[in-house]
Amino acid sequence: MEPKSTKPLPDCTEGPEASERFAAIVTKLLSVPRAVLMEREKVYRKQADANPKRRGPKRKSKIVTAQQELLSKLQDQKQAIDNKLVDVEQEILTRALGRRKRPLA
Repeated sequence: MEPKSTKPLPDCTEGPEASERFAAIVTKLLSVPRAVLMEREKVYRKQADANPKRRGPKRKSKIVTAQQELLSKLQDQKQAIDNKLVDVEQEILTRALGRRKRPLA
């Protein structure tokens, strides 16, 4: 086994070139759109949450939360439709009763 070289890599040298490399890598990093970063984070979290041996508190599934929100919206829509139906039925009854009060000629 030959010993590892202690000679620094060419990218690891300090000096004015280091600041140029740093500026280049920061520019490259900041040029990535936020949407891409968020998508990468989402994929990472999905993988991390799927790990059964993950340490610490487990995150709640956002899918369940999204399903609950959707169910809540559908229930609100159903309630609004039921209220509208009751209003229409009452209107029909009042019109029908209004016609009967008129005397026949």
